[in-house]
Amino acid sequence: MNQFSLPKTTGVAAIGLKTGLIFPNDDIASITAETVKPFVEDKDIICVTEAVVARSQNRYISCSELAEDIQKKLNLSPGSTLAVISPIASRNRFALVLKALAMATRGGKIILQFSIPFDEVGNLVIDEEFATTRLRLKKVLKSLQEARENTPQLNVLIREIIAALKLQEIGYSILSIRKITGKGIADLTVKTPDGKLAVAEVTFENLEKAARKAVDIKKDVDGAEQALAITVDLGHHKIAIADAEFPTEPKVYSFSEQLDSYYYPDVIFTNELENIKFSHAITGLDYRKLYIEMIEAGNAEGEVIFTNNP
Repeated sequence: MNQFSLPKTTGVAAIGLKTGLIFPNDDIASITAETVKPFVEDKDIICVTEAVVARSQNRYISCSELAEDIQKKLNLSPGSTLAVISPIASRNRFALVLKALAMATRGGKIILQFSIPFDEVGNLVIDEEFATTRLRLKKVLKSLQEARENTPQLNVLIREIIAALKLQEIGYSILSIRKITGKGIADLTVKTPDGKLAVAEVTFENLEKAARKAVDIKKDVDGAEQALAITVDLGHHKIAIADAEFPTEPKVYSFSEQLDSYYYPDVIFTNELENIKFSHAITGLDYRKLYIEMIEAGNAEGEVIFTNNP
């Protein structure tokens, strides 16, 4: 074992070794022996992954064959809906299994649930800060909504939570909400999609007044580079966002499609993430996007949700 050593204090350890590519009908035993020969000692345990064994034995199954098997075993009728709970994020085997599941529904739907923020083997599938902040905002919103019947004044807080949720959807990071967190002097303190610290004043209708106030507040916030004015129309489900210092036509966003999703405090839905991408640190893949593509390749409708309470 001259080429490899571990500290004497190391307990049981599993060390991965790479071989060349394994092809059907390769002698997996001799390849394994040759690969580990420089490293192993008597009584060491050598493990070979099942995928490598299957490849050497030429044991493959097509997506069509797997779909047919799934369809029969689950007695699926055309247009069925399947739920997939806590899968691993895998661009190789599971992505193809997912395609087969979609094919088995014959034009149906796959609802796939990811845990937050990691899958069961530790792959990050959603940004932890984004998810934590969003679920907190939604829990507060649900509480405010339940209490609003007796206290109409809570609409002021509701509009600011909804503004924060929509800002998140278009790439902003929420740092504080003054009336909720007790921090800051602006209604919202945020980071813009390009990383600038910004203050935002939120109102129901008077955008010009909110803009003047935001500009004044910006002067008193160390490091603030931008001031925003935001109106929230709770009746028509629209938000207008304007640069308070350089008045231009405000950008208007609808939250009609997301409104029902906002009131599920334990779940983040696909329609809340249309403009957000979560890239895996190593593969660079957004597994939500990949899995939707695989489901659609199987001629089914796909929805990915994030929750720890499936």
